[in-house]
Amino acid sequence: MLYVPLKRLKAGMTLARPIRFATSKEPLVNTGQVLTEKMLRRLREFRIIGAYIEADIAEGVEVKEIISTEEKEEIAEDLKGVYNGFLEERNMSSRLVNDIFEVSDKLMNIVLSKDEFLLNVIDIKDYDNYTYSHSMYVGILSMLTGIKLGLTRGDVSILTTAGLLHDIGKVDVPLDIIQKNGPLSDSERDIMKKHPEFGVKRLLRLSGITSEIVGAVYSHHEKVDGTGYPQGIKGDKIPYFGKIIALADVFDALTSVRSYRNAWHANEVIEYMMGCANTHFDMQLLKTFLKVVAAYPVGMMVRLSDNTTALVIKNSESNVLRPTVRILKPGEEVAALGAKRGTEVDLFHEKEYYNITVKESLNEAEEGEFFDQGDYFINSGEEKEEIKTESQQE
Repeated sequence: MLYVPLKRLKAGMTLARPIRFATSKEPLVNTGQVLTEKMLRRLREFRIIGAYIEADIAEGVEVKEIISTEEKEEIAEDLKGVYNGFLEERNMSSRLVNDIFEVSDKLMNIVLSKDEFLLNVIDIKDYDNYTYSHSMYVGILSMLTGIKLGLTRGDVSILTTAGLLHDIGKVDVPLDIIQKNGPLSDSERDIMKKHPEFGVKRLLRLSGITSEIVGAVYSHHEKVDGTGYPQGIKGDKIPYFGKIIALADVFDALTSVRSYRNAWHANEVIEYMMGCANTHFDMQLLKTFLKVVAAYPVGMMVRLSDNTTALVIKNSESNVLRPTVRILKPGEEVAALGAKRGTEVDLFHEKEYYNITVKESLNEAEEGEFFDQGDYFINSGEEKEEIKTESQQE
């Protein structure tokens, strides 16, 4: 299973995972389908960022999901019902409170049933369903962080619920601002920045919503140096759960496609967040958060510091920037260490490779590897070199 960004998808590639869109009950393209030019046009039309395809060099590489596509759709639909409940002024209803906690419990049961807690997949998110998928992922990332921190199940439940509800105040922000196709003006941004206050006003009308949830929702845009909003509080004055949700909120927002910009790659967001330690984010919480997100998800092609081309096949929670990779085309240093095409290298545990780092994902490079009809090509800006697959060599 290999991840290929949209600009490098080619007709003839076979899909390894389905691609869905919120407005369609059936997948746009299903597992096992061979991509055609017509399908590619549809993917561009729906602004799909990329897809997982079948490829010989990625044989045996499987992406483990914390939550399946079907489960994501179900949770997002449940969240839509909760948000609509607030929008329709049913915010005094005990039923609405029950709905909130049912969604939170369902999500926790799904995630806790898995054998690992690392978000290790490039999710194909659609913009139309952004509000609900974003709230769901903030809930998931907050939950995973809480688990890594060793919080009790009760506290993880509260944290997850707060993550799911962190943007509930946006139901009171005018729709033309929410859906604006471009950056907000200063006056529009001022209105948008009131959404934590709007959310708290709605939550305080509900019996059964804890003070920890209210505090987290109110503070998820505060920064540890005091430059956040709405209160501009700093350090330990910011609620603990609010600091965690701030991490999840920024990570998911930046890795999502918006109407006015493309999604950032996970490693870019991680580097940005590390640069904001002790200013925007709590350093200790950030260290824990970085154990639950993969900088280079399984199935992604990367370039190493010696220009080796490799495929990520496994991630380490101990250091998300140093995954286990399968060598595709060795560079000088990697070749000198005895690695050749097909060699699997653990960049975190194998000491002889400590000087080798991941330089970039090939999603970022202007020119890079791509697949076409089962043949592996290397596009180096010079002449295209064809490396036949093992099956063709036989």
